[in-house]
Amino acid sequence: MILDVTHMSDKSIRQALAVFSGRVIASHQNCRSLVPAERQFLDEILTQIIDRGAVIGHSMDAFMLWKPGIDWTNVPETRLYP
Repeated sequence: MILDVTHMSDKSIRQALAVFSGRVIASHQNCRSLVPAERQFLDEILTQIIDRGAVIGHSMDAFMLWKPGIDWTNVPETRLYP
């Protein structure tokens, strides 16, 4: 069995990692230090699941990639094409 920790709260992930010894994935997740939002993972949690050999899929939803308040009609070209 593989545990997908996507959409779990920070507390739930910590509890799951404490009791589940199997493989872990985060099928579609991003980093909260880059885009602060509840649905993103803390660096600490990312490190814990990486240490367990987890696979982490990146979510490409715009709201999960950009900080709130971005004016989508005037995104600097350098942000679109690094």
